Amino acid sequence: MKQIYLLLGIVLLALVGCRESLEDTISDYTGDGPVRYVGMCSNVTVESGWKRLTVKWKNSLDPNVVENKVTCSAGSYVFDTVVPAAVEECVIRGLEDASYEITVRAIDDKGNASLTTNEVKYGRPYTDNHEEVIGFTRGIMKHFFVKNNLVLFYGTWNANIERFWLEYTGTDNVKREHELNAAEFAKKFVLVEDVQVGKPVVLKRRGRLANCPDEIAFADYTLPHEPTLLSDFKLAMRERYGETDFKADFLNRTELELDYDLVSLEDILAFPNLTKLVLGKNRYMTSDKMTNSSELSDSKRALSLFCLDVAGKFLQGLEVERYNTHYFPEGTAGITDMKDANLVDLDALTTLDMTGWTVNCSPEVPGFDGNSLLDDNAKTIWKPLQHSGTARTFELTVDMKSIRSINGLKVMQADVAGVDINFLPIGVKIRVSGNGIDWQNPTYVEENTLGGAPGEATLIRFNRQYDIRYIRVMVSDRRYQTSNQASLGTLLGDIVPFQE
Repeated sequence: MKQIYLLLGIVLLALVGCRESLEDTISDYTGDGPVRYVGMCSNVTVESGWKRLTVKWKNSLDPNVVENKVTCSAGSYVFDTVVPAAVEECVIRGLEDASYEITVRAIDDKGNASLTTNEVKYGRPYTDNHEEVIGFTRGIMKHFFVKNNLVLFYGTWNANIERFWLEYTGTDNVKREHELNAAEFAKKFVLVEDVQVGKPVVLKRRGRLANCPDEIAFADYTLPHEPTLLSDFKLAMRERYGETDFKADFLNRTELELDYDLVSLEDILAFPNLTKLVLGKNRYMTSDKMTNSSELSDSKRALSLFCLDVAGKFLQGLEVERYNTHYFPEGTAGITDMKDANLVDLDALTTLDMTGWTVNCSPEVPGFDGNSLLDDNAKTIWKPLQHSGTARTFELTVDMKSIRSINGLKVMQADVAGVDINFLPIGVKIRVSGNGIDWQNPTYVEENTLGGAPGEATLIRFNRQYDIRYIRVMVSDRRYQTSNQASLGTLLGDIVPFQE
């Protein structure tokens, strides 16, 4: 124990002996007296503007501060701005698109800098690459060049638009402007005549963004000549003509046939050489079923008539034929009504003798009679039991017993009334085979549209002639909701192959 006390005494003597030298060492680093920190700025905020950032802060009460230094950095870019001590705002201009780190330090009369705030501040200026700038409305939702004219469809005017206008060259070679103001937008669609379409038509825009204090001159936008087509119109073109490209070769065609519901007829203006437009010819339905006529969107009906007027005026010699009352009321100006004369086309089809053919149904349907689908009579129908379970898809496979050359199918809706009308299928998928093992799709689309009227025939033309033995038609249940329950069901009139 005495040895331990002796050791502690030696240590204490050593500490007392080095006290003076330790204090000298600390003073070498701290100087005389306590350490004094420069007063720190507070409440730093960063506001984004057009190619600039505005930094604001609250100065400290430190009387020794003589200036403030604002540092803006992003990657290898570092920029310092020094402002007098009384200033509490700094604007950093000429910035490119980046996320900048911002620090603010107070500097005293000896050049010492304060600490920064604990929270790191960042800012991103608005530039042409900013997604809000890129996404700012162009106002013009769609356009068409029609000969030496321009058709414009407008969106909605909003308070952030300062000024929109078009700059173009007239057919007289004079530079012109077309103002796009709130009154112009209210028209929804307009025709600008005598536009020299071989020269640029440029949209100019000035406006504001919700969180940007500056008015912005947005990048110029040159109206392209390639048309933008509605998705349902493109699907109709693919189903009718097998078209997927929509380049000049297709757009230069002179005749179009449109048959089923569409949002609008506006896309006919994409065809500069159109001479004939046929509406509803390929819907084979009798005049007493016209409640199922093809329709346009109610909000686009006036637009469709406007586009027909433009086409009639500038596409010289354009004929518009309409069967029954598809799309427009009877007697619409500029349209030649053909009534139901197209029904004679059904009689001209070359159909085959279907005696001895069979139809297999999968999944099986109790009491199934395949002959009802092969008698070319829409009143004798195939009708599985309705149910309230999971929707079914049926495969109806026709065996023609030998290889036949087929160009298409006449698929007939069941000629029914009452509740059964709600279960008429809206489309079918088709596959064909020569051996019953290898199957292929003979049409242009995965699912082919069926006319929705009871007893209506739809001619589904194959993309070429096929030498086949088997035809498979796939049809799915439709849901019908009543106030008490939902029912599922489907039905079909006939499947009749034809040759051309």
